[in-house]
Amino acid sequence: MIKRLWNRFPRYAWAPMLAMWAAQFQAYYFSKVFAHRPIVDMALPIDSRIPLVPGWILPYVGAYVYWIAGYGYLCAVDKKYGRQIAFADVLGKTVAALFFILLPTTIVRPDASGGGVCRWMVRMIYALDEPRNLFPSLHCFCSWIIARGLMPLKQVKPWVKFSAAAFSLLVCASTLFTRQHLFLDVPGGILLAEGCLLLARLWGKKRKEA
Repeated sequence: MIKRLWNRFPRYAWAPMLAMWAAQFQAYYFSKVFAHRPIVDMALPIDSRIPLVPGWILPYVGAYVYWIAGYGYLCAVDKKYGRQIAFADVLGKTVAALFFILLPTTIVRPDASGGGVCRWMVRMIYALDEPRNLFPSLHCFCSWIIARGLMPLKQVKPWVKFSAAAFSLLVCASTLFTRQHLFLDVPGGILLAEGCLLLARLWGKKRKEA
């Protein structure tokens, strides 16, 4: 099955896919090399009222599978459209990296001790992921890019679009209830995605007219 999917994935889709994953890497890891400014706590009063709910780790981790499938489909569905989505994605992650460098933020995480698979997964995420690179949320940004990228495609069934939008909202909520992000990080990621998609559409329209 994997071999069949590999063979069906068009060659033109590899370049935008690799560009987006390279942008993810540089935004998350490379930015940490240069983020030497004082770390800012952007917590609002509402953040102190959001509890840790371990079960929300499932959509949070499931987002990685969603990204692979979503980005893969958007890059493969059409060569020009895939490049347009990649343009928005890379632009957004570059802007996010600048925020991570110039405005490094942090979060105070709660105690995740206790039994259960979900609590164990939360502790694992806490151990692997430093409480930095928060604003804007890349989890929200990536998930929103995919959901919005599917909306204009006529060949995508309505229930798929609805499911993608619903799961993207679940991912956004999961960043809060796993205490991986602060409240402002969520709209920050969504607004960044919307702005970059708009610029990508204008870029695509300009190239078409040229």
